[in-house]
Amino acid sequence: MDNEESSVQLADLLQRLTKRLRRAQMSQLAPLGLTPAQERALRIIAQSEEPLRMTELADRLRIVPRSVTTVIDSLEQAGLVRRAIDPANRRAIRLHLTDNGLAVREEMRQARRQASEDLFAPLSGAQRGQLMGLLSALDDPLGDRPPAASPASEPPPAASPASELPPAASPASELPPAASPASELPAASSLGSGPPAAASAGSDRAPAASPARERRLRDAAARADSPASGG
Repeated sequence: MDNEESSVQLADLLQRLTKRLRRAQMSQLAPLGLTPAQERALRIIAQSEEPLRMTELADRLRIVPRSVTTVIDSLEQAGLVRRAIDPANRRAIRLHLTDNGLAVREEMRQARRQASEDLFAPLSGAQRGQLMGLLSALDDPLGDRPPAASPASEPPPAASPASELPPAASPASELPPAASPASELPAASSLGSGPPAAASAGSDRAPAASPARERRLRDAAARADSPASGG
């Protein structure tokens, strides 16, 4: 038998034994005229070190306060419980057992003891001790807590530093293309209708005179040679 199957059988066995014990206790408590809810409330009130408030009893019974009020009303009518104002807080109500309630509590103990003795009669003293130890281990309050999360599973995986950085740009690809010096110079403008004078960097000759200048020079030379201009 594997662990899973044995766990299911153990759970079923415990459930059957619990129901059997509860039926036996109710049979023993029947002469007292108490319902299971009344018996539980009376037992918790009797076991408390100090008188309980209504809300505290509801928490221990795991029922709503309205249902607790109904149970306490019935116990109060039976003369087993009485309500009393809390001296420290006038708005709070404390629950106390009456003398009849104390007597019924003792009868309840005897009834529960007899029902338990009938159930565990087949076991020896040593076996009862072993069963007590096993059931106490199952009743450990830490067993009700959710398992702690593994620290390794909590933080997200660390990102690689290299994957977080943007790709490095190539220095050559970021610079604009170098402009050609010749392409940056403006085109030479045409002077008049004549062809542009292309001056050679290594030539020492003066540029040729224009036709108009040459004509003026000829006119000036002719006047100088004329007889009228002489003395």
